[in-house]
Amino acid sequence: MRKNLAVLYDFDEEDRGRVDAYGADLVDRLVGVVGKALDDLAPAQLSVGHGAVGFAVNRREPTPRA
Repeated sequence: MRKNLAVLYDFDEEDRGRVDAYGADLVDRLVGVVGKALDDLAPAQLSVGHGAVGFAVNRREPTPRA
């Protein structure tokens, strides 16, 4: 089980087994999809932008009041 999940949630043995199985399956699937992508490389264009908004704030971000 991922260590952070063990701290965040009080899993019983059955749930812990499900989480472990899901994590292993997810890793296998991700490795597979990366392998397929590497086998089918093609030219691509990448761009980036930057912007700011004032109406949304991450609640975890420290503020003068917090």
